[in-house]
Amino acid sequence: MSEKNSIEYNLFEDFDDKLNKNIFVATVTESAKNISVKKNNRIEDFGEKLEGARKDAHYIYQKLLRTASETEIKTQPLSKSFPKPDYQKLLENGEEGWKVSAIRALRDFLSPKPKGAYSWMLSDWTKKATEFRDIAVAIMNDELSESGFRDRLTMLAKTNFSFNRNDEWQIQNLCYAYEKLGHEYDFSALKFVNYTDDKIGLRSKKFTLKNHVDLKADTLEELLLQYSIFKELTPDKKIEREEKNPFGIYRWKKDESYYFIGAKIGTKMCEVKSPFETPEEAFKFLNEHLDLLKEKFSEMKKIPYERENENAPRIGEIFREENITPEKFQETFGFRGVQFGNWVENETRQEDLNKAYDALTDLANALNLPPKSLSLNGSLGLAFGSRGKGGKNAPLAHYEPSNVVINLTKNKGAGSLGHEFFHALDNYFSKKIFATNISMVTEQIKNNEIFEEEDAALVGFQMLKKILSNTELVKRSENLDKMKGKKYWSLESEMTARAFEFYLKEKLSERGIKNDFLVNIRSEESWNEVAEKSAAKDCYPYPTKSEMEDIKAAFDFLFDSIRFHDHDKNYELYSAATENIAEKFAESNLIEQNKLTEEQKFLQTFSREIFDSEVKFFEGSEEIHGRYDYDTDIFYLNANAKISPEWIFYHETFHALKIAEPEIYEDLREHVERENIFTPVQIKNYRQAMKQPTLSD
Repeated sequence: MSEKNSIEYNLFEDFDDKLNKNIFVATVTESAKNISVKKNNRIEDFGEKLEGARKDAHYIYQKLLRTASETEIKTQPLSKSFPKPDYQKLLENGEEGWKVSAIRALRDFLSPKPKGAYSWMLSDWTKKATEFRDIAVAIMNDELSESGFRDRLTMLAKTNFSFNRNDEWQIQNLCYAYEKLGHEYDFSALKFVNYTDDKIGLRSKKFTLKNHVDLKADTLEELLLQYSIFKELTPDKKIEREEKNPFGIYRWKKDESYYFIGAKIGTKMCEVKSPFETPEEAFKFLNEHLDLLKEKFSEMKKIPYERENENAPRIGEIFREENITPEKFQETFGFRGVQFGNWVENETRQEDLNKAYDALTDLANALNLPPKSLSLNGSLGLAFGSRGKGGKNAPLAHYEPSNVVINLTKNKGAGSLGHEFFHALDNYFSKKIFATNISMVTEQIKNNEIFEEEDAALVGFQMLKKILSNTELVKRSENLDKMKGKKYWSLESEMTARAFEFYLKEKLSERGIKNDFLVNIRSEESWNEVAEKSAAKDCYPYPTKSEMEDIKAAFDFLFDSIRFHDHDKNYELYSAATENIAEKFAESNLIEQNKLTEEQKFLQTFSREIFDSEVKFFEGSEEIHGRYDYDTDIFYLNANAKISPEWIFYHETFHALKIAEPEIYEDLREHVERENIFTPVQIKNYRQAMKQPTLSD
């Protein structure tokens, strides 16, 4: 997924692995089963359908294919104009076998796009590719049955001179081959041959291919059997590379008193064995104890889970006496939708609902917020084991900014709910403050930024970021990133979310509550004990107790600044500053039209002609300049402000643009920064005119 709130076509080659790119990772294992669950009717997804689940692979590919159908085949790569899915994943997620085989046969049959000396063939190739893509779209939209697909091919062979009966026969054989042998086989580099002696053959399209195929049989079934045997006897040959020796002999520039055997973990150079007085001594040890060094190095590369492996039973006030129904869960929290993975058993679904209900109730009490506000005005979705992916080091829980969904992976996501909720809150206020869909306040805000209008929540986020940046947590996180080889632990959004976990655990403790489903973090002592042989020792990823003193005050300020509106169905969170400014405007008096100056009247006329919006003037406190009311589309300008009404008006028009057309606003802002529209002298003069010398560029 790209940085924008859209799906890029490079997902198509393996959309299952790349579907959830905007992921924030947290890990834990859930083993304590302390709730008695009665067997009853299966609990299904409830609320609004949450897009992007693995079980919705059919709908995802259908949507991508439909979008791609608007792409020009002649000018765009085939990966964009006719996307290629993971065929096996489509089958695993319940797609009909003939559909998957038909779409793959169509794509496999297409030759590479003509180019260079063969560009004269491009027109015919484009017609064929377009027709094939349209057939694939019709198949995914259930507009073509299996027999209808065959009829469409027959009709195409009769009416399109670039597609003949032999082409139709090739595609039919490819379909049968995939249905018979499965999609672990790849026939894209092969072609079927119809011999004059009524035999059928299978050959490589190019003779230069390794393990060249040239088979012949009486029937298609026999031919495919021969090919399966051929593949077993002649597997793809891969050159077995000798494992590279990762070790070398080094000395530190700052301390040349000894030599050591070292190796890189990510980008971090680590001492595996030391000290040695001479390089010769180190080389001798390396040659004689290579296996021992490899074993030690393997232990050093392991980064422990940041959470404990076991979830203890919840301790605290009991809020329920029975199993929670979907109706009760939705009534209490108002999530946009709740989703379960197909492989999550019904007893586990009930257990997840019960524990999530308790955890979210504890979260609301700890933050002094209404339970329904946790769904972020009904925009947030919650998923249990339906959106993660398997494999080594797979994320065990994550928040999807583009889909606004928290996913807790089956059995292992518990313990991460608090962490992922803060990501959702961070993203929610980013949309409110910066009018951007997928970014985080903690990633966008700058430590030295000065705000013209006080926004308490924004100040709270900035305070958090500033305090965290001055702790040793940054250095410890950067060291973990050196082991990981890429930036993750030291992302500001991640450090803040981990700090929130620590804060939340303390807030719960003050109430006599322990809830490992909500937050379950390793202590510093436990981390170093588990990481004893790892390079991650002394790289505790959470704030220490001494560091938390100032961080706790910043979190207290942030959550004290958050207010909520009580709507019919949900609670909308907003910054306290909105309320304060509204009070100041309420104390102001609008200026009557006949008392306006010529300059003020000119701005009104200008706004109506250019923006089709009204401008009204008021007399208010000098500390406020103006505001744009999105609901009424009116600009309010303070006649008592020391700043020129023109400057206030221009400023407020950009607030309006940010709300109405956020993408245009971002493009314009990026253009101004990229092209250096304003010179340093102009920026300096503007600061002086605004009487704000610390105003950011």
